[in-house]
Amino acid sequence: MAKKKSAAELKQEGVALGEQIAQARKKVVNFALSMGKEGLVLETDLKKSPDVLWRAAKKLGGPKGAQGQMKVTGKVIELTCVDDSAPTQLPKLAKKFLNERGQPYKVVMITPSGQIGDGDDEEEGETATAEAGTMEEAPPPEEEGTTAPTTEDAPEEPGQGEETDPERAELMAEFEAMSERLELAKNSVHAGAAKKSVTLSETFLTQVEEAPGKARGLLKVLRKTIEDAINFGVAGPQGAATGDPEPGGAPEGRKAAISQLKAEVQELLAELA
Repeated sequence: MAKKKSAAELKQEGVALGEQIAQARKKVVNFALSMGKEGLVLETDLKKSPDVLWRAAKKLGGPKGAQGQMKVTGKVIELTCVDDSAPTQLPKLAKKFLNERGQPYKVVMITPSGQIGDGDDEEEGETATAEAGTMEEAPPPEEEGTTAPTTEDAPEEPGQGEETDPERAELMAEFEAMSERLELAKNSVHAGAAKKSVTLSETFLTQVEEAPGKARGLLKVLRKTIEDAINFGVAGPQGAATGDPEPGGAPEGRKAAISQLKAEVQELLAELA
């Protein structure tokens, strides 16, 4: 049996998944999703073909899974598969996999034959158990004849009904919506503002799991910091800066600015406590 992952490991994987989801929200990406002993393996890329991604995912996971195109709309992840070989219970397993890592999304799978697998549907017992044989903590089988619940009636996954989940999901959605502006801020000609944007974003990702209330305050400060950094000017092609040079650009000035930044972040966390 696969070793159960720690909360820290699940959190780290959740951050990486959040970045993949944010990219697919902006533009359709190619994907490969493999089922392995340690769980699911998701590979995405804008340029690499599904076949290339599948070889990478299969190596880390296993021989069962799906490949094709992935897009994200709202809280729904849509997987359009290149063939009909995808296991029918894959959307449900994907939903559980994402939920455990702080990414509560509904997963819909579309195959060339038109079949749609919905992560909120219960699978019939024998088929789901046989195909999910290597998956950690696979969903228990149901007796034949059991009527699958509708999306509204589908039960919550264990441990996913906590009160803070909706708030965390809302905060992560707001953060993902800022991703494009955050990338611009990281290239600000004002190194201090760029560094502050990075530090605040990293602190937010830590606090959103442990203290959503603090994370909400950090998100407001991060939004303002991003806009300030962009207003200073953003590095152009070949790293050419557009805008006024950063004050205190000497090494001593940058060290002082970074020290001040760390102090400001700590003061902010203390105020939000």
